[in-house]
Amino acid sequence: MPSASHTIAPVDSSYPATTTRQAALIALGVTALVAALIVLAGLASVMDTKVWILSVILALAAGWFVKPAQRNALVLTLIPATLLTNSAIVPHSGRYVPAITVIGALLIASRAEWPGLVSRIRALPPALLWLLLAYVAWMGVTTLTSTQRGTSATYVFGSAVTLGVAFLVIPSLANRSELVRQIVATVAITGAVIVLSGLVLALIGSLSIYGGSVGLYFITEATVLGHPTGLVFLQDYGPFVGPETTPLGLGLAGSIYLFATTLSRWRLLWVGTGVIVFLGLLSTFSREGWLIVLIVCGALAVFGRRGSPMARPMIAVALVMLVVFAAGITNVIGVNGRLDLTAAWYGPNASSVLLNPNPGNRGEAQTPGSTSSGGGTPSQRSLSQPCVAVEASGTSSSTSVQLKGTSSLFARLCLWEAAARAIAHRPLFGFGPGTGTQAIVPYFNGLGAGLIGATTHDTYLRVGVEMGVPGLLIYLALTGFAVWVAIGCLRARQDRAQNILAASILAISVAELTDTLLFGGLSFPGFWLAMSVGLLAVRPAEQGERVLDRAGAVDLRSSGQTALTGV
Repeated sequence: MPSASHTIAPVDSSYPATTTRQAALIALGVTALVAALIVLAGLASVMDTKVWILSVILALAAGWFVKPAQRNALVLTLIPATLLTNSAIVPHSGRYVPAITVIGALLIASRAEWPGLVSRIRALPPALLWLLLAYVAWMGVTTLTSTQRGTSATYVFGSAVTLGVAFLVIPSLANRSELVRQIVATVAITGAVIVLSGLVLALIGSLSIYGGSVGLYFITEATVLGHPTGLVFLQDYGPFVGPETTPLGLGLAGSIYLFATTLSRWRLLWVGTGVIVFLGLLSTFSREGWLIVLIVCGALAVFGRRGSPMARPMIAVALVMLVVFAAGITNVIGVNGRLDLTAAWYGPNASSVLLNPNPGNRGEAQTPGSTSSGGGTPSQRSLSQPCVAVEASGTSSSTSVQLKGTSSLFARLCLWEAAARAIAHRPLFGFGPGTGTQAIVPYFNGLGAGLIGATTHDTYLRVGVEMGVPGLLIYLALTGFAVWVAIGCLRARQDRAQNILAASILAISVAELTDTLLFGGLSFPGFWLAMSVGLLAVRPAEQGERVLDRAGAVDLRSSGQTALTGV
């Protein structure tokens, strides 16, 4: 392992970083691509499956005309494209169109490197290669016994392609240090856009898109020990119907890093970005998002070099998140949805949409008989009835309803218990990739009427449900390898953008205990996790650079300084 004294040179403005003009062109290009992808996905509402024909044509055209040196823009576009998978501004039938279109374009743009595919596969660390092969192969095996073979086959194909991009295509791009910094900058800006777009939508009064309400949020009141405080604020989810806080958490840490390693007027941009994301993350009251920030900033502070300019802000943010996270999970602080204020701003039907107990119909008004307790006064969850939804009715005469507190934590117990029963029922092959949401329904034992459509809220349990115990063991081994790579990178104690990826691997690996993702999936967390491992563990294209030495340490040395002066 590198010694603690092995540190990088001070920030040097002579580093050949991306110029301001180049950064602006990249940002404009990514923005234009994302806008086009949103329009393309929207066409699925009128073209149905025919939209895939158009997607293939556009991917071929974009990939053919994008030069190899311009592929960074496609990689950066994948960040918002994977977020659109769960966004309410695209139709459900077109949610995968943006990510798959960009992946297709990236593959076509990399066509000159196809002949070297075998050599790049051999460049993978042997342990990683065998784990990836075992992961995809077992997905294929469990597809054969799946309760929904069509769905599972789609998941296997999509995961294999995404993993190929994450471990073979993206790591082969030149100037990795600059690419990683651009990735960090993109996720930071994306986090700010999520928060600001939510504010704009809230001021408009929400929009009805594809049958759902976008920009409809609860006006909430903070509570302390269950008692209202009078502090009222808006839950800002951006263009989503629920919290999508992983990019916010990573974006906040990225903003701090970029501020600390920038010596120009760009510092003001990163200060503003960090403040916007920080306030937006607090307003979501997402304990998972807080945990991600806590782990990322805490890891960067602990493993950072002595005297690093980002040490103090990382420590400060980590301490704040530690306090609010601890208070949030112990119900010291919570939030109540103010039905009266929400109805006054959005109209009388807002509560019916926001309190819909079926996660599969979020953003839509309740239908008669959809409540879990038969209507009337909302029931409170308890240890004996953890699945009873407090949001039982949107027509309650009560002026507020508990959104985050003890009741929402109890609901997780029901989901985890149902998942454990499902695993015990089919321990060897599971129910098949992509079937977890439906597979756990029979195992609620009658207590989950209001949670039909909910996920396991635990990635490891999801893998066990969908791929059985063997699949879970493979996934745990993959997670262990990813954590080992991340710790090796952080122990080098160098202030570089790769550390953000390393810390995010640690944070997401822990957050998977309460979140559901698919490693190598097309949603943001699954793609980000695979891409981060690929960029840290796979040998770079530049000569003289390597990632893993024989001791397991990460040693990424390029010809220039690590800290850049611009975007």
